[in-house]
Formats: sequence, structure tokens, C-alpha cells
Amino acid sequence: MAQRIPVERMEDIEQKHGVMINATAFLEYDEDEGEYYVNVVGEVTAPRLLYELDILISVYNVQGEIIGTEAAYIEEEHFEGIEPFNEMISIPDGELVGKVRIFPKRV
Repeated sequence: MAQRIPVERMEDIEQKHGVMINATAFLEYDEDEGEYYVNVVGEVTAPRLLYELDILISVYNVQGEIIGTEAAYIEEEHFEGIEPFNEMISIPDGELVGKVRIFPKRV
């Protein structure tokens, strides 16, 4: 069974780029691979994009240290006001996930 993980948005950075990110994160276990991973599902909304964006996702342990990262690419040319994304981040053995942070960055 998946465990929900808190997602911290960086709203000031979202406003700087004119977007809003809505995301949910779950800690899941892959029995075939024998490892844990964080599954982040979300969407980016905006009236329009002025440039390409990476949606950066950082996973932190309970001590506040980064233990994994991933990025979802959002293309300006094909953006129509909303774009979903789904990224999976593998978690190192023995680490306890504390939170996920998500924010946009201009490409």
C-alpha cells in the first residue's frame, strides 16, 4: 500500500514563472525490484508559457538532506493551459522520506 508524502510547493518561484503546480507524492514499494521509490503525480497550469520549463522534484530524508531528484520537461510550443506529469524517484536503502519539494525552473 502506498504512503502519502507531504509536498512543499515553492509558490514564489511558481509566480515568477507564471505557473501553478499541483502535485501529490506517494512512497511505494516495488516488490519485483525490492526497492522503495517516490511517485510524484501532478499538473502545471497557466494561461500560457513564455518559455520551456523543467519541473524540478527533490526528495528529502527526515533530516532534511536531499536523497533523490528528478525533472519533468514542459514544452512551451505544445502547452495548452494544463500539462500533467508523473515522475518516479528511487530511494536509497535505509533512508526514510520526510518530504518532497517541487518548483519550476526556466530551461
